[in-house]
Amino acid sequence: PLLVSGRVRDEAGNVLKGLVVEAWQGFDAASARMGEPLLKALTDAAGRFEMHRAPPEAGGLALKIRKPGLRWGPESVTPGTDGLDIVLRATGSLAFQLLHDGGWAPNVQLFQEGLREPFQEQSYAGGTGNRSFESLLPGEYDLEWSHPWASERGFVRGVRVVAGERTTDPRLAPLDLRGAWPQVRLRVEDETVAPVARARLELWRDGSYAPYTLKPGRSELDVVAGP
Repeated sequence: PLLVSGRVRDEAGNVLKGLVVEAWQGFDAASARMGEPLLKALTDAAGRFEMHRAPPEAGGLALKIRKPGLRWGPESVTPGTDGLDIVLRATGSLAFQLLHDGGWAPNVQLFQEGLREPFQEQSYAGGTGNRSFESLLPGEYDLEWSHPWASERGFVRGVRVVAGERTTDPRLAPLDLRGAWPQVRLRVEDETVAPVARARLELWRDGSYAPYTLKPGRSELDVVAGP
């Protein structure tokens, strides 16, 4: 049976051929969960595609299309939809430099109007601490920084992304989070006061011990203090 069919074009109305259309099953937009890949199809010379197979037994169906500088989805689609009109929007990227202490990098996420930007793609742009968010739709975002082991967090508000451009913000060049969280440095020794390398630290959290860090070749561990 027909799973979904449609046509892909850009914002100027030009059809886009040779693009990969991805279908995913188990999609949940509310929790930004992609689920599992189901099928792929290529758009033809007229920008059209078709997918044929039985619908997923459980979970939502979504389509996702990416091309450098263009994006659509992931979006929920009803199985059996015929003639879907898909318009890829121009995207931009946000570059920033992250400075921090210790062996654990802080979490950096984007929010828009109080909601976490789903399916954000963060990548390293080369060099220590240089990162970027890719395939972002144009608009204003709030960048949140936090640490997985601490409750302190903060925002950089009103970060603007422009379509077709790689933008940054003076507040993010760099985003200096050194000293943002209380820290303890542990020196691990044995009974003879000799340093112990390759020590593994586990902390009690949510009813069990969770690995915190592993630093081969060192006898010192940096611990971020948290609840």
